[in-house]
Amino acid sequence: MEYRTTVRPPRWATVVFAVMFLAGVALSVFLWATRSEEVVACVVSTVLLVGCFGAILFCHGRITVDDRAVRLVLVPFVRRTVALRDVESVELSQTDAMREFGGWGYRFAGGGKVGFVLGSGPAVRMTTRNGRTYVISEPHADQLLTALRANMDPGRREVNHD
Repeated sequence: MEYRTTVRPPRWATVVFAVMFLAGVALSVFLWATRSEEVVACVVSTVLLVGCFGAILFCHGRITVDDRAVRLVLVPFVRRTVALRDVESVELSQTDAMREFGGWGYRFAGGGKVGFVLGSGPAVRMTTRNGRTYVISEPHADQLLTALRANMDPGRREVNHD
């Protein structure tokens, strides 16, 4: 059973990122208009302001599960593949992105806990044999859990029921 989904930050966060992006564009235009003789400074400022805020604005997550692995992609920043043979257990959970991980994205919380979180709410906790726990936020976490269990080895398919 294959599973594919795209996860986006909450609407209000997208609005904040859009405002930051537009402010970066406006500041960049202002710098070029007032400091055009300082080309290097203007180019660096434009790349940093527009590039960083633009990347954050268009950031989204993709989750793919197939018979071999779960792939977590935070476009355009991170790609992570976890082989299903390495997964020890999966379970439904709830997550608070700010409290548990200090924000959104692909985050490390210490103690082997990794978050693939683009919001708070329903999530799947996936523990690997090496002790790492991945918390994957997904509005349809129950469907993700079903796909993970369907693709895991038969001996581990029933691990950690709800």
